[in-house]
Amino acid sequence: PIWSECARELRPPALAGRPAADLERRIRNAHPDWPEAGIRGTMANFRLRDDGTVEPWLTLDRHMTILRALWEHRPESRFPEITVPVLLIPADGEGNGWAAERKAATSRAVAKLKRGRSVAIAGDHDLHAQYPERVASILEDAFLEGFWS
Repeated sequence: PIWSECARELRPPALAGRPAADLERRIRNAHPDWPEAGIRGTMANFRLRDDGTVEPWLTLDRHMTILRALWEHRPESRFPEITVPVLLIPADGEGNGWAAERKAATSRAVAKLKRGRSVAIAGDHDLHAQYPERVASILEDAFLEGFWS
């Protein structure tokens, strides 16, 4: 509930100037179950400098501006106004202490949406990178069931 705590906890690490090979190694070590496409996609968040180091495409200032806007936004108040179908695919990561609140928030969202559905996946924040086939299958199933019709 306190912006300064949120900013401190969710501030991205200082990665500008790190060797690209070191960053890639860190990503691979942190996400050993990710497919190669997920690793390559994450590395694409960085510009490769001529000296072999990286620079995030999204500057720290802009990242923090976006984070602040997300922190201030209260999307739940707008859910009843949404008339199109909404499919939520939350990461059901039990290890970070937020699992119970995330499940409750997802249930509230689905209840307030006119056409809402949720399919949780056990994984980390970047489900599309970690499990691209599974996410695609969820989207395809929703399409075949006529969810977006």
